Amino acid sequence: MFQQRRILLCRTCWHDRRGERVILKIAVLLLSQQLSFETDIKPMFRQKCAHCHTKTFKTGSWLDYNNVVKNKDKIYNRVVIKKDMPRGGVMTPEQRELVKRWIEEGTAP
Repeated sequence: MFQQRRILLCRTCWHDRRGERVILKIAVLLLSQQLSFETDIKPMFRQKCAHCHTKTFKTGSWLDYNNVVKNKDKIYNRVVIKKDMPRGGVMTPEQRELVKRWIEEGTAP
């Protein structure tokens, strides 16, 4: 399935008093029509979460769509609000934003 994607660029420029220094900050945010668990979230969870959140974990595998949807409030709290997951790993702000958007948009399969 093809999903239309677009890139948004945000630029913030700052010049010193003499105009000699320019600091350019570019933030790139990947947006899609609708995020999907299979194409956008599951690959990230496989890389960042699946080594701990397996079928034997108390809340089940994070690679199982139904299980993730059932635990979406816990995931949102730990990944987006507290930012204390994944333990021992790093999740970029862009990855956290994808999880946030996917949950807020209704957790599409």
